[in-house]
Amino acid sequence: MKGIPLSFSVPSGGWYRFGDLYISKSTVGPQVADAIIFWTEVGRSRYAVACGQWWGAPDGSVADWAAEAARKRGTKLVKGPVDVMIGGYPAQHVVFTVRNDNVACNPGFFHTWKAKNKGPFWDGTRVGDTIRIWLVEVGGKVLFIEGDTHMGAGAHLRQEVQRIVESVVIDESDPTA
Repeated sequence: MKGIPLSFSVPSGGWYRFGDLYISKSTVGPQVADAIIFWTEVGRSRYAVACGQWWGAPDGSVADWAAEAARKRGTKLVKGPVDVMIGGYPAQHVVFTVRNDNVACNPGFFHTWKAKNKGPFWDGTRVGDTIRIWLVEVGGKVLFIEGDTHMGAGAHLRQEVQRIVESVVIDESDPTA
């Protein structure tokens, strides 16, 4: 990702990467994804557009933005916001389920992008889906990571999403950023 250099470990078996925007996985075939991990820099992306100012004022802290995300209408808070570490940096983490599908962007929840119908594609957020977000401040920029699973994804896939995000490495010294 241009701006905040990151890498992560992905287990073999079914994960498909779409450039610098997301990875997705289907457990039943190559069509609709059961899980997606999406990343972007808040307020700046070539690939994704935030849907409204869900994160509050541009000068808000990641804790403020996580608290605002936790109050998103049409959702049920499961966890957070809580302090975590991502890539060696302090971060905020929030988990919730979708109760009303009219509150999300399309195809993402907080962001939208041009859908790609190749590999396992995320066709949109639905009622019952679980949304996990992590917000990390890196060198004055905010990295937004969202890991979503459809309602029937299963515990193994939810754990894979968690492990992939926990494997994120952020390298501020990357000269190409």
